[in-house]
Amino acid sequence: MQTANISEFRENLASYVKKANYGESFNITSDGKVMATLTVPVNQRELAKTKLNTLAASAVIGNVVSPYASLGSPATTILC
Repeated sequence: MQTANISEFRENLASYVKKANYGESFNITSDGKVMATLTVPVNQRELAKTKLNTLAASAVIGNVVSPYASLGSPATTILC
């Protein structure tokens, strides 16, 4: 990851943004301390789809109705 001083970053903002859009990442520093990181934007919709597809591939759904059928209808069941 490259590092850029805040002053240099401000002077060349368009250049840094263009480079970040192509996949480069930059730490923006002030007095030698990292103040921010500039990276390529994450497509949140695609990331969510990928996570959901991964979850769906491994999900196991059992019978969620039958265990309650033996309790009877709510009107006739008395719980103590």
